[in-house]
Amino acid sequence: MPDIRRLTPEDDAAAEALLRRAFADYVRRLGRAPQGDLDRAAEARAKGGLAMGLEEYGRLLAVATLHPEAAPGVWLLSHLGVDPERQGEALGDRLLDAAEAELAAEGAERLQLVTAAFRDDLVGFYARRGFEIVRRGPPGHGEDQHERVRMEKRLA
Repeated sequence: MPDIRRLTPEDDAAAEALLRRAFADYVRRLGRAPQGDLDRAAEARAKGGLAMGLEEYGRLLAVATLHPEAAPGVWLLSHLGVDPERQGEALGDRLLDAAEAELAAEGAERLQLVTAAFRDDLVGFYARRGFEIVRRGPPGHGEDQHERVRMEKRLA
């Protein structure tokens, strides 16, 4: 049974490598990485957030990075990635369940995310998990022309 835990700086290289593998198809379709060549786990921690991982026998299989937004009680799921060899095994669901429970226990009220609108599979995944679309539109950063979808979920 895989274990879920907060990641430490010692896990950052493995987390980054996993996210690169998990986002490979996204990068091909988008034409660029969803975020620059930043260390996503370290970036989340630097913003007062957390990086969580699901691992089995010491091998990282899924990573989630989250950080608080400016509005009180609102957090952003900046990245959720599952090892491509293990996708379809509900590992992302398990990790996101754990992250949502941890955030709710710490007083978070809402969890938001932004994804590319053309990724119907991702929009559907998050919708099945209780996220609702709150906005569609062009990206605010001007790096490409792909429409974005902002989704939000109230935490118990």
